Amino acid sequence: MSKFCWIDLDEAAVRLSTTLESVKSLIDEGVLSARTFDGSELVVQSDEVAGLAELFSFNNPALRGPHAGKGRRP
Repeated sequence: MSKFCWIDLDEAAVRLSTTLESVKSLIDEGVLSARTFDGSELVVQSDEVAGLAELFSFNNPALRGPHAGKGRRP
């Protein structure tokens, strides 16, 4: 039994925070594999999209505390 599901390109675009055209470009470039569903609609694997979403997201932690001020006061 597989541990992934197939999602449509619109859902992939939402998960990647991008546009439908960008997702189609990723498929054309071979970054995402796709197959047809019902002979017309393209679908992609959800685990591939999740992996790309991790690569595309940048984790910039917020600086908090006294060290995050504009400068040290004398």
